[in-house]
Amino acid sequence: MNHKTASKRSGGAKLCIGACVSVGLFVGCASSNSNAEAKSETTVTRGQYEASFREYRVCMDGIGFPIQDVHEENGVFRFLIPIASQDSGGEECYEENFQDVDIAWQLQDNIVEQSKEAKLLRACLDEKGLPAAATQDERIATLKRGGYEISDCLE
Repeated sequence: MNHKTASKRSGGAKLCIGACVSVGLFVGCASSNSNAEAKSETTVTRGQYEASFREYRVCMDGIGFPIQDVHEENGVFRFLIPIASQDSGGEECYEENFQDVDIAWQLQDNIVEQSKEAKLLRACLDEKGLPAAATQDERIATLKRGGYEISDCLE
């Protein structure tokens, strides 16, 4: 899962980078329909993922902190948000409009299989002469049975 928060300087403003970020407290954005639907479903469609992200963007625009540099990497939206949104409602925008959908989307096998980590683990199994495995969970179990840790493959 890609739920890391990092920061960098860009044009003098500090920005958060990531698909999932923790950005403060908020009162004001209504809960999104797409996010509510995801809470009751185990599978999220591409349409729900995109709709929920649009609602998150609208909320962030509404509090004066537009999401920047949006692109997709391995089926997951990546973007930048100003650190200053922490004190202005960014976290609530994320939680109310996108969090549940984002997490459910990123945990689906078809998205996990596109991840950098999945690619690294597939290559690692091959390099270590271990049998191929169909899913991320199976790859991790195969590594452990072979006496390896995940960190042996992701470094």
